[in-house]
Amino acid sequence: MTDPEARAPIRRILVALDASGASLAALDAAARLAATLEAELLGLFVEDIDLLRLAELPFAREVGLTFAQVRRMESADMERALRAQAARARQALERVASRVSVQCTFRVVRGRVTEELLGAATEVDIVAIGFTSHAIPRARPGTTATALATGAGRTILILPSETAIRPPVMAVYDGSPAARHALTLAVRLAQAEPWPLLLWIAGPNAPRRRALQQEAEQSLEGAGLTATVRDWEDHDLSLLLREVRRYRGGTLVLPADMARGERERLTQVLEQAGGAVLLVR
Repeated sequence: MTDPEARAPIRRILVALDASGASLAALDAAARLAATLEAELLGLFVEDIDLLRLAELPFAREVGLTFAQVRRMESADMERALRAQAARARQALERVASRVSVQCTFRVVRGRVTEELLGAATEVDIVAIGFTSHAIPRARPGTTATALATGAGRTILILPSETAIRPPVMAVYDGSPAARHALTLAVRLAQAEPWPLLLWIAGPNAPRRRALQQEAEQSLEGAGLTATVRDWEDHDLSLLLREVRRYRGGTLVLPADMARGERERLTQVLEQAGGAVLLVR
């Protein structure tokens, strides 16, 4: 790109790990992103203090999955289960990081999951989190994913468990600082494979959109990519997401301020995109 990125380079990517399918999908995506951006990968496992406190209650019970046997939940059993999950999460992190040749570190903390992740987000550049989904593209993000997207103040990679960072790479450009950063990240992702790049130009009127398109195309000079450029005329988020879903699981790179405001707007993006979403700040 002819317009060099003014921001500091991406150095650390945090991924929330709990050994579930959703977090393992996020790990794979975060590792791909770390390899592309030459960043370090930090895995964080949170020993959920609410689960530990629940296990201490005298009426707490657990049901076995195989024979549906009910027995009392013991705090020692919960401690062992969490340690085992953390060990599996560490192994997964180290295996994936080795596969893509990136440096990684692993940390275990005890606390409330959302609070610990929000705190850890202040130390990194990008946070990756997955959420369990059963009905793509209408997967509903969990409270932790939504809280990170709205409160972390960092670029957030969010994806349903059945998805990954996949082509095409799709970005929205409105000339804002976040949009310029988003375009830079989208280009880096597209260059890595290489993958097709789709770019929607968002502006209040046709002359402004033409100017923004020229600005974006100038930024793409030298990137070695051919971008498909389209107008996003009326800023109708539903229409944009409908277009995104046509590409069946591509990666949407969106300036975070376009999903800012009411919580429902952010949820709409995460539910309806149908694939990985990178909310860029």
